[in-house]
Amino acid sequence: MRAFTFRGSSLVARASLSAISTSRMWCSAEKTENKEAPKEEVAEVVSEEVFNKVQKELEDSKKLIDELRKEVLYRAAEAENARRIGREDVEKAKLYGITSFGKDMLEVADTLEKGIEAFNTVPPEELEQNKQLKSIFTGMKLSSKVLLKNMSKHGIEKMNVTLGTKFDPNIHDALVQTSVTDTSPHEHISHVLKDGYTIKNRVLRAAQVGVASDSA
Repeated sequence: MRAFTFRGSSLVARASLSAISTSRMWCSAEKTENKEAPKEEVAEVVSEEVFNKVQKELEDSKKLIDELRKEVLYRAAEAENARRIGREDVEKAKLYGITSFGKDMLEVADTLEKGIEAFNTVPPEELEQNKQLKSIFTGMKLSSKVLLKNMSKHGIEKMNVTLGTKFDPNIHDALVQTSVTDTSPHEHISHVLKDGYTIKNRVLRAAQVGVASDSA
């Protein structure tokens, strides 16, 4: 009887120790879970005055950025225009740098042309008989041809104005007025005193002409 009581007491003690141990384990687990649980973040409250101030600063910054962007674009466009004008000036200097020299050469061309016109009035048979005169005439024609060819290399071209052409004040210089004819109606060229020349599509010298007019 005593043995049974001792053994029963032993079992009760063991059960109690087991319960205590289990209770401690649950408490330990709860503490661990509590430690690992994330803390709730507390949102910082911003006053309306601070918010409006920050918003205004943001808008001001955007305006400043827009102004700076426009200024950069304007400066870039201005620099490009300056470069373009510089290139055009250099190109014009190359194209029209010989204008003064070209005008001087026109006097030589006019002289040769007048000489050729004078020879054209000589009867062909007389030129055939006079070999020396024919040689001079041939030399003048060749000189005029070479001169016009060389001027053409530099952009100087003869207008080759003909009778009956419509008068254009942009390229023709009317020196005299003449009566209207069948070949030269009103405001058309009736005489070519000096032919005109252009340089790179610009007028180097306007053609000096006579113009037919009803009032002449």
